[in-house]
Amino acid sequence: RGELKMLAIIEGNESSGKSTVIREINKTLNATVLKIKIKKEWFLNNRDIELACEVGNDLISQLTKSNELIICDRGFISSLVYAKVYKRKYNFNYIYKEIIPKLKDSCLIVYLYTDSININLKRKKRDKFIEPKKYNEIQEGYNEVMNMLEHKYYFTILRLNTSKLNLSECRDSILKALANFDNNR
Repeated sequence: RGELKMLAIIEGNESSGKSTVIREINKTLNATVLKIKIKKEWFLNNRDIELACEVGNDLISQLTKSNELIICDRGFISSLVYAKVYKRKYNFNYIYKEIIPKLKDSCLIVYLYTDSININLKRKKRDKFIEPKKYNEIQEGYNEVMNMLEHKYYFTILRLNTSKLNLSECRDSILKALANFDNNR
């Protein structure tokens, strides 16, 4: 079984700039990018939970075959946050026992966040708005999960406020964090 060189998981609320930042850093890195779409159907019944676990196992398998940097546009963190916020069934034990131990030593988590005003300005173009109350619940969920991953499981987490940093600043911060992370492993 191969050992993952490095994984960067770019996480955050919808419209926080994940895909845009990934495109920008990938102009420099030319890494493999995996876009993880969290499917609502995964959370509805036991069979769907099993399917989500299969997807997780496949992802781990693909990641361990690579010797290069892989960037994930979302990952297991979104699953944890959105399952909690929307009160969906989810196999949390699988995440904590199977995914986290396999990724923590090779994974830099980049958490992008912004305020609800900026999110809704971006989402206005898509005719989708996030209610401020729901936005706050999602942000609280991300903060709770990020703190748990950092303090209980010792993941390295870079937090960037995309409403205060421009795209170049975000890119440069992530590139620097990736270099430091790789050097300190």
